[in-house]
Amino acid sequence: MIVSWVLLAWTDDTYGRPAFWAKLLIVILLGFVWIVPFKKIYTGIGKGEECARLFGPFPAA
Repeated sequence: MIVSWVLLAWTDDTYGRPAFWAKLLIVILLGFVWIVPFKKIYTGIGKGEECARLFGPFPAA
């Protein structure tokens, strides 16, 4: 969020106020860039049976 705000402020200062579609494109692209590092973490969520088959059952709490 902070990076998108800084990038939009920089484009506003450098090139003038960008069009709405340009702002939307910047925010969407940065949203996908933000997802990339967390993709490996979230791929295992919701796959309880597959994880149990691969790593064995989880111990009872």
